Amino acid sequence: SSMRNKGATMEREGRVKRLLGGWRNGGVMDVFLAWRELTVSLRDIQEARNRVKPYLAVLTKRSSQRTDVELETLYGFVVEKDERFRAMPRHQAVELCRRMRAEDYGENEVVLEPGELDTKVFILIHGIASEWAAVEP
Repeated sequence: SSMRNKGATMEREGRVKRLLGGWRNGGVMDVFLAWRELTVSLRDIQEARNRVKPYLAVLTKRSSQRTDVELETLYGFVVEKDERFRAMPRHQAVELCRRMRAEDYGENEVVLEPGELDTKVFILIHGIASEWAAVEP
């Protein structure tokens, strides 16, 4: 469902851009439609932020301070988001939830350079990320 929501949001953003692009040449109706799409997109973004607040609250705590209830909250999230967690024994996944931490990356920020040692598993909580690799000749 999160992929469906992301797709709908991206589609809506595309419509907003098209409507805003035509706004200069259009009339009042074009401005209204663009404003409506923008408002809906902003509401969706705020709802997504609100959905992830409980997870971020847990991830910002020190591992040793997380309660069993909070670990179960994270466990439910990662099992839903990432099939690797569904495939491992529950106690291992919960232990990984205990060790997780939040990292925040800015727009166009590179998380891992090609050739760097990859020692982390990334689970996107909010936003959009892309994966790319340079093709070597």
